[in-house]
Amino acid sequence: MIDVIIENHNDNERNASRHFRNSAVILEFPMGFPHTDMASRRSTAIRQVSRWPRRPSDFDRWPGWLLLLLGLLPGLALGWLAIQSTIATGLLILLLIPAAGRAGWRPRLVWDEHSLPVGLQPDSDGGQSLPESPTPPYPIQDQMIELMALPAGRFWMGSDQRLDPDSYADERPRHRVRLSAFAIARRPVTRGLYRQVMSDAPSSWSTDDSDDDLPANALDWEQALLCCNALSVQAGLQPCYRRRLWRWVCNWRASGYRLPTEAEWEYACRAGTESRWFWGDYASKADTFAWFNANSDGKPHPVGEKAPNPWGLFDMSGNVWEWCWDRWQGHYLLAGRRNPHGPLLGVGRRVLRGGSFVLQPRYLRSAARLWDLPEGRLALIGFRCVRGSVRQHDH
Repeated sequence: MIDVIIENHNDNERNASRHFRNSAVILEFPMGFPHTDMASRRSTAIRQVSRWPRRPSDFDRWPGWLLLLLGLLPGLALGWLAIQSTIATGLLILLLIPAAGRAGWRPRLVWDEHSLPVGLQPDSDGGQSLPESPTPPYPIQDQMIELMALPAGRFWMGSDQRLDPDSYADERPRHRVRLSAFAIARRPVTRGLYRQVMSDAPSSWSTDDSDDDLPANALDWEQALLCCNALSVQAGLQPCYRRRLWRWVCNWRASGYRLPTEAEWEYACRAGTESRWFWGDYASKADTFAWFNANSDGKPHPVGEKAPNPWGLFDMSGNVWEWCWDRWQGHYLLAGRRNPHGPLLGVGRRVLRGGSFVLQPRYLRSAARLWDLPEGRLALIGFRCVRGSVRQHDH
């Protein structure tokens, strides 16, 4: 804040002080209005009072470095708490928005569309229209796996309690996501396929090939990554995963197989639908499409025996949970809107999707989600592979 006092050479005349922001500016212009002798009257004094705001409410004019410094320690603490607490996440956002504005960033909050007044609900993403399914999905017999090529598109991810009374808090807020084209396996990885490229089959599996068509279950998250890499090498593709120090990183441009992101999985499961399950809003048809507690006899079943979803994908609901790449976060408040890969940091838990053969239909909904530790090897968990746009890599 600059307080500038403009004085006349004529002691009988003074102009009122004027305020200028951010930098001292020397003013020199004719004074003494309405006098006609303009040349002899010039500004002679400029006084800079202070650049600091006079009231706490003026914090939007504080230097950006100060805001960042003041927010660093509580920001780190809230950042850690945000992994578990929705309230802490909200406090972190409110703390960082002023500093982000000073730095030229424009934070974008993800709102549930039903919480906005009518007339303010967005009907497009970024002002650009993108059809839900520009081209229909089509099957591809890849080198190792039968895939379904899915088009780029947008969809509503998550659920809203007013639309789905069975939804959980970790499925909210419902938000719009845009994805690039990719290809996903029509079925989960089977035990037979796993044995072709890996030598560490769980001891709970059969020692012969009688269970080749069962889902490859009781595998941890890291085994799923290693299998994806092994399948890529076998097919002559570039592996997606490599270990860097203590963590795994993914090369999203690689041509090989990988786990789906959570957004890719839900996009594929919904298959253009917005209902609670991909077959509709009522659980009564679950027996046609899924293995669950009422029809599975408490065990996994060969993949592909139930009817597929509208995009030709089998076992997207029920049979076994499926590993996703993403780290777990118990809400979507900070979820990305374009090709999200999940939180960059977080506790050591990974997302599971799809439900399993021991659960009720409520847990088979398209938005239902769960987590497990990466080293978890439950019989309820399997996985399926995806590839980046096959058209992009192969043509």
